[in-house]
Amino acid sequence: TFHKNKKDSITKEQLLKIVQWKFQKGKPRYALMKFLNANSEKTIQECSTKAFKNNDIKELCKLKGVGPATASAILSLYAPDKYAFMDDEIIECLYDGKRGYTLKIYNEVNDKCIELANELNKKESKKKKQDDENWTPRRVGKTLWTGARLSAHGLDWFMKDDDDDDDDDDDDDESSDSSD
Repeated sequence: TFHKNKKDSITKEQLLKIVQWKFQKGKPRYALMKFLNANSEKTIQECSTKAFKNNDIKELCKLKGVGPATASAILSLYAPDKYAFMDDEIIECLYDGKRGYTLKIYNEVNDKCIELANELNKKESKKKKQDDENWTPRRVGKTLWTGARLSAHGLDWFMKDDDDDDDDDDDDDESSDSSD
């Protein structure tokens, strides 16, 4: 990933690799390849430089064949502390309306990932070890995606906490009949 090096832009080769990775995760849209390949190296560099410098997803969407989902993939790799990837599963978890791939929907979903990351960091700050990874919007998104995929494959039992699996209704013990 290029976020660790904090490059000022991406190359055409990196753009195409990210799109190939994205196609493996979801529905491949090979018709986009013609548009993506039509972008010059210079245009890709200029748009990605502006996007990274100004934290502006719209700059990446100026590239041919790049919409909010692809732009979010790029930004989530560059700045995982600010951006989640716009996966179908994340949209379905966090967006109440019909699934779509607009900037409006992405911004709403990303804002929710930021809120969740902040809440999780606050809750974990008390018990956190020095080498633990912070929650980021990207990490929240990856976690939601993993949970959705496990559920889709009938493995949602895997996500249950052992403490949540009590069928003996011991929550009512204090209010139960004490006439014994």
